[in-house]
Amino acid sequence: MDNTAGDHEGSAPILGQLAGQLKATKAANDWTLSCLIDQADAALVAHQATVNDVQNREEVYHMELQALKDKLVCLEGNPSRHFDDMKATINDLRLTNTHLQNSYRLLLKMHTATRVEHQALRRLNQGVQSDCDWLRANCNELQATCTVLENLRDSLTQEVESKRGVIEALAEFCRCVVCTSFMTRPCVIECGHVFCSTCLDTWFDTHATCPLCRGIMSPTEGRPILGLSEVISKMVGAHAEYRDLL
Repeated sequence: MDNTAGDHEGSAPILGQLAGQLKATKAANDWTLSCLIDQADAALVAHQATVNDVQNREEVYHMELQALKDKLVCLEGNPSRHFDDMKATINDLRLTNTHLQNSYRLLLKMHTATRVEHQALRRLNQGVQSDCDWLRANCNELQATCTVLENLRDSLTQEVESKRGVIEALAEFCRCVVCTSFMTRPCVIECGHVFCSTCLDTWFDTHATCPLCRGIMSPTEGRPILGLSEVISKMVGAHAEYRDLL
C-alpha cells in the first residue's frame, strides 16, 4: 500500500507539468485563431470598399447619360435653331463615348479583379473555417484533458491528505528519541524500545536506564533489528516526497 501511495505522489508533479504544457498549447492555438480571423476581416473590408467604388462610378455614368438624353430631346424640338448646339453636343458625345469606353474597360478590369479577389477571399474563408473547426476540436480535447488531469490531481491530493496521519506516525516511529533524527542501524533493548546503535553506545556510557521509559537496564549492546534499516530508508524517502507535495 505504501509503495502505491509513493508512486501516486511521485507522479503528481509530472501531471502538473503536463497540465501546464497543455494549457500553454491551448493559449497558442487561441492566438493563431484570432490572427486568422483578423486577416479575413481585413480582406473582407477591402473587398467591400472596391465594390462601393464601382457602384459610385456606375451612378456617375448613369447621370451623364441622362444629361445627354435631355440634350437630344431639346435638339429634336427645333433643329435649325440649335444647329451650333448640335455640333457641340455631337463633339461632346464623341468625347463622352470615348470616355465611357475607357471607363467600361476599366470597370471590366476592376470587376474581373474583384471577382478573382472574391474567389480568393472565399477560399481563404473556407481555410479559416477549417482551421477554426480544427482548433475548436483541439481546444475541446485539451479542455477535456485538463479536466481529467485536474480531477486526478485533486484525487491524488485527497489520497495524500488521507494518509497524512499514517505517514507522520510512521515517521515519528522511525525517529530516535536520543538524537531526534531518523534511526540508523536500529537496535532494540530489553524493554522493547528501539534506538540508533551509536546513540545507545553513547547513552550507556553514562546511564544504566532506558532513554525513553527510564527502566533499569544492563549496559549491554542492543540487539540489531534485521531489515528495519531498509524500511526506515524507504520511509525517509516517502516522508520527503510527502513534504514536497504540501
